[in-house]
Amino acid sequence: MMNERAWIRCLLILFHAMRGVIEGRFSALFFFELNFTALEIGILMSLRSGLSIFLTPVWSALADNTRDGHRKILLITAGTSSLIFLLYYVADAGWVQKNLFAYVFVIRFVFSAFFCVCMSLTDTYLLDFLAGDHEAYGKERMWGAISWGATHLVLGVMIQGGGILILYPMAILTSGAFLSALYFTHSPPDLSSLALIDVDVDVDEEGQSQSQLKAAKHIPTRFPPNSAHLKNIMRENSKTDERMDELKVTSSFMEVEGADDEMPSTPKIEFIGGDYSGTGGNFADSKANLMPESTSFGSQRPPDNTNEDSAGDQKGRLGGAESSLQQQQQQQPRSSIDSHDSHIVKPTARIVLRLLCLNIETIGFFISNFAIGYGMALVENLFFLYYKYEVHASYILCGLSVAVTVACELPLFANGKWLLRHTGIFSLMIISMMAYSTRVVGYTFLPDPMLMLTLEPLHGVTYACMQLASVDYMVQVSPPGLKATGQGLVGAVNRGLGFFVGSVVGGITMQYMGSKFMFWIAAGIVLVAAVIYVGFYFIKRHLLDRTRTSV
Repeated sequence: MMNERAWIRCLLILFHAMRGVIEGRFSALFFFELNFTALEIGILMSLRSGLSIFLTPVWSALADNTRDGHRKILLITAGTSSLIFLLYYVADAGWVQKNLFAYVFVIRFVFSAFFCVCMSLTDTYLLDFLAGDHEAYGKERMWGAISWGATHLVLGVMIQGGGILILYPMAILTSGAFLSALYFTHSPPDLSSLALIDVDVDVDEEGQSQSQLKAAKHIPTRFPPNSAHLKNIMRENSKTDERMDELKVTSSFMEVEGADDEMPSTPKIEFIGGDYSGTGGNFADSKANLMPESTSFGSQRPPDNTNEDSAGDQKGRLGGAESSLQQQQQQQPRSSIDSHDSHIVKPTARIVLRLLCLNIETIGFFISNFAIGYGMALVENLFFLYYKYEVHASYILCGLSVAVTVACELPLFANGKWLLRHTGIFSLMIISMMAYSTRVVGYTFLPDPMLMLTLEPLHGVTYACMQLASVDYMVQVSPPGLKATGQGLVGAVNRGLGFFVGSVVGGITMQYMGSKFMFWIAAGIVLVAAVIYVGFYFIKRHLLDRTRTSV
């Protein structure tokens, strides 16, 4: 059997190659070849983002509520959108003489309704394979960035020589490869049941303990969990023990939708900005400490002390883990254990709204994500129009510009775990916004196509820092069973609402006021959002410190 990490890397490479063809930066030039104006192109490019606001949470919730849903829904949405993309050829072939924009609008609308969730589901699927080690996301996501940059570089050369219609055979090739690999893939282990065992256990790499084997019987996957996944879960729970004493924790019950019986008592955390209950140790802890270690300047997360205890202590904790699992099984119906309904939170409108407005820092976080989404929409959807037709860059330089941004993303993604631990989520978001504003303002002063390539590494900083921070933040604040919903929510705000507003407003501004004015407005919006985020962040720090003092 192929190594799990190697398999998910293969899927990431194939997905982002397909995405680069059917939804990459050359899409704007593709529509420009049909003689559409900047405003019309902005409207077309905004459809996926606008539909993402409403449909991404729906698709994500459906994936969370379906057995092996992350893979199945991704297969359906990516496959359908790939087929719909080929219908653009009717317009390119000149078979539509009247109402060309209306025809393309309908095709783009249906395409966007399916493709809008694919990015979020791919990230969620990667997190499934990583189990509890979500800090390793950046190192694996790096392979997707490599594929994205290489695809644009190859497309630039091919379009320069063969024209924009080369996208159609490339779409068939890349989508066929990805969908085939995804169809025959294995489902990642679902270790959410083990997250409830609040103990620290060292796992033998050559074998599994009896308690782990018993727990594995209730894991509905196509292959048994390996020791690396189990170690990640146990280490994550060891970190929660060290942080649970930071705030006052009161005992209460939380009703989980779909459970037949009342659950054992779980911590209910009282925190600044609201009241939210979790069903797993990790989720409860992330609300209790409000992530002070991971979101502050220069802060580090608690050290991993899983190997410091003696062998006797480890054996005792292992026995405790087994008895805890047996006690949990006795208190819950067997059908509830097998279906995981007893401890996985069902996505509801109330849960999603609470997740969106968890506390004042969370509100600032989503405002920043919206602003970055607004700004990146201009880069992803409209920049090639400016670069190709105003600065007079070649198709090859257009593709090369993406490769340059990816070259800067790679070391950041590769060292994502280190950046999250030593820089923190808050600092990464601020760096992302500063890099974006500097870059787009620089566009207005460097109108030479070769000189503009020197600014492209800043896009790598913007995207990598934002992606690392956003994914890690949502993993920490999302309750068990809502990984796809959490990633879908931040996707709906960033690549949904932000991209929608940025594409429409950017198209209008570009057509009637000029490209330079469009970039200046975007830089101002991102800087204002950064100021708001900084203010909200330090307000919450102040309130949290005052709460700790009173406790």
